[in-house]
Amino acid sequence: MRLRGKKISYFGRRNSHASAECGLEYIRDHIMPQNKFYLDDAKTQEVIISWRGIWKDISITHNGVAIGGFENFRALKGGNRFHLNDGSALDIHWSQAYGDQGLRIAHNGRALKGSSGDPEAKLKGIFGISIFIGALNFIVGALGQFGVSEMLEDMGANWVMMLVGLIIVGLGYVVMSQKSAGALIGIIIVIAADVILSLYFMMEEGGRPSFAGIGLKVLFIIQFARGFGAIREYHEQKNSTIQ
Repeated sequence: MRLRGKKISYFGRRNSHASAECGLEYIRDHIMPQNKFYLDDAKTQEVIISWRGIWKDISITHNGVAIGGFENFRALKGGNRFHLNDGSALDIHWSQAYGDQGLRIAHNGRALKGSSGDPEAKLKGIFGISIFIGALNFIVGALGQFGVSEMLEDMGANWVMMLVGLIIVGLGYVVMSQKSAGALIGIIIVIAADVILSLYFMMEEGGRPSFAGIGLKVLFIIQFARGFGAIREYHEQKNSTIQ
């Protein structure tokens, strides 16, 4: 009886595992994820992109009316143009550009809010990076300033790093909220000065500079520099809307 009980339990686990796999397969193939976008600020023109599984049978609707789709992810990467009843056009594709990966939807050449290529989304990303760098500077500076880490204290981590961190976060917020190129220049100058001064003081004390850390900051500067294009796009779109 015990042996039979074990067999029943074993097959029960197998059946349970098989049921779970079937459930996951059903969800993957039948549940339709979707992304929703709007062509106007009043949200009267709605574009919905839905798909099955892992980017299969992609369908596109405008105000509930099907306007086209893509067979799979490969086709989506190639992109296509879809014409609406009012004569305007939607250009849809999966962008693979560095720092701008994702679903890109443009209405008459203007990226829709929430899609890849939306300048406001790019500037929010700039703010996110500034928070990361600023918080890291603030924490490292605090650990050195208050003597928590002797190593960081010896490396020069102090209240200046804490202040630099706060400045970077503040400038990042101005970039996002005011779309300010001046604030973006300020961030780049602060980070570049931080790299140069860190190298100088490290070499003065006979230490070995962290090229990994310097390389990371250089990558951040490159990413911030891309924000100038996003600011320009935002103002161009704003001016075209006013006109």
